[in-house]
Amino acid sequence: MASSSRTENKDHYDLCTDAASAFDTDEKYFKSTVLYPLFLSRKNALLPSEPYNSFLHWRKEYFTLHDLIKEINYTPTSRRQNFNKRFTNQPQKVAENTMNLCRDLMVDMLRNSKILTEQRGNISLVLSLCAAPGGFCVPLLDQLPHCRVLAYSLPTEVGGLEMLYEDERLTFVSKDVMKLNSTEIEDQMQEIDLFKTKFGLICVDGAWAEVVGNRDKDSTDFKGSFRILFGKTVALKLKELLLMLESLEQNGVAVIRVSIKYYGLFGTMILIILNIVFRNVEFFRSTYEQSHNQWSSQFAYVICHEFVIGELEKGKSMVSQWLESCQAGKPTEEFGKLFNEVTESSIANCIKQQEQYFGELAEDFRRNHEQLRRENGDQS
Repeated sequence: MASSSRTENKDHYDLCTDAASAFDTDEKYFKSTVLYPLFLSRKNALLPSEPYNSFLHWRKEYFTLHDLIKEINYTPTSRRQNFNKRFTNQPQKVAENTMNLCRDLMVDMLRNSKILTEQRGNISLVLSLCAAPGGFCVPLLDQLPHCRVLAYSLPTEVGGLEMLYEDERLTFVSKDVMKLNSTEIEDQMQEIDLFKTKFGLICVDGAWAEVVGNRDKDSTDFKGSFRILFGKTVALKLKELLLMLESLEQNGVAVIRVSIKYYGLFGTMILIILNIVFRNVEFFRSTYEQSHNQWSSQFAYVICHEFVIGELEKGKSMVSQWLESCQAGKPTEEFGKLFNEVTESSIANCIKQQEQYFGELAEDFRRNHEQLRRENGDQS
């Protein structure tokens, strides 16, 4: 195997191999903010966490060996630039790959999610946000023969993926979700099902702005992962969540893609809202092999069911205040107040859910590391 100097180019987050170093750099960015108590709660819960530390260890081991074998020597910034270039230069290939991946993910969810297997018979109308190229729509229409799907996605002329699937029970609208409102959705519903005012299933699958676009340097004056929380691009996920909270049936199901990173608070804050609003919250880790790649350590699917009576308006307020904070580039006073009112037991529950996720990721990276060793003749 050829030697590599990639380690010299890696930034703080890529280098950290234990929970303490993962939090060190970010703490100074949170210390004087309204979210510092929440940051400390998460830090104190994860520092002694065996699943979390195991994840950091095996992630480091895997990427170090992978890049050594592949003779890769580039910075995290160039990694993102290479990915962005592939997305821009090969939109058809990206659309096809995304279609296949999302199709198999939804098949897996319909088969293995406890919530979806129990509730699928109650689903007749589906809303899919950021739906293109249509991977989720295919198995939903195939396996739920009586359902109709209303799908929205960013137009291709402004960077969206092409919708590759057509069906007489699928109504696709090419529209930026950021410019969508619940009244427009209700009007469109009337053309699909006059007897429905809410959806039985809503898929919240926007990811591009959330995961890749969050490095916008003009998004806020803050730095580190605190900046990411209030960047303009995070607004996409929050807008999706707000539309979901406004359009889902009381006993409906929501499938939500959430960025769960080992540093920062984005995933924790989203989970806090979901656990307040929903009675049942299920982390879903796909068994589909292709989904277990480096990008799968960036996000998870959270499947939720049944609103908690009396808590829906609180959830809407938290999302709305966060969205306003994104537009302002910093947290509003009301936003900070809402999150500081969250109980320690609620935070602990969200951390426990993330620990399960990190434990599964650790096993993935350990298994992939061992496979790399065997493929390159290391039998020890």
